[in-house]
Amino acid sequence: MPARQFAAVTWLPQLVTLVVLWAGLRFACRGELHTAIDRSRLPPASRVIVDRPFFLAACGVLALLLGGYFVGPEVGVPVWVTTVGGVVLLGAVGVARQRLGKSGIQHLSLGVFPFVVGLFALVQAVENLGLQQPLVRWLAQPRPSWLALTAMTGVASIASSALNNLPATLLVRSVLSSLHAPETWMHAALLGTNVGSCLTPHGTLATLLVLSAAARRGVDLPPAEVVRIALWLVPAMLLTGLAALVLVG
Repeated sequence: MPARQFAAVTWLPQLVTLVVLWAGLRFACRGELHTAIDRSRLPPASRVIVDRPFFLAACGVLALLLGGYFVGPEVGVPVWVTTVGGVVLLGAVGVARQRLGKSGIQHLSLGVFPFVVGLFALVQAVENLGLQQPLVRWLAQPRPSWLALTAMTGVASIASSALNNLPATLLVRSVLSSLHAPETWMHAALLGTNVGSCLTPHGTLATLLVLSAAARRGVDLPPAEVVRIALWLVPAMLLTGLAALVLVG
């Protein structure tokens, strides 16, 4: 699907989901948020951006990737070509500016990657054994369109929060392929894998990396606290996003 067509369908679900996320976090953290910020206490930009050439290179790569997603396919350039080119370019600038090296690798949360790789192997085993077929048969049952999208979103959310949204995406893709599902089902599945995965701390690689980085800096962020907020905020995001998807679809 071209990026423009994808954006035309998903902009409203993404927007309302982000608004609910903002409002929910503002409510949940209302006792800890400052009502105003003293800008005089903020450091100057020169201290925050410690390497201006590397920062400008990162901005340029971001623009390159956006152009690659939206314009590249229209002129016959695959998305992966733009992505690999951006990674190589930014990596080269990082090495030249001495922003990448052994010290930077030491700060990476490498411990989470074996966990995610193991989940990929588990999903592949499920597909090889055909254990997803009961799920395929259940999703194939006749339903109204909005209820079918809800079922697909729910399945993707449960799989992503129970496993991780990276291997769960492969599992959901296999299910969609078996069903010969329409494009709207793909959007519903993406809503589940991207939003529903936030129900648990291990549901997304981003959450695992943030929790790991916080622990390295001595910040206590209990997973139970994350789940406590996610239990009511994530369903609210899913419902509003799904309603917007049904409206657009």
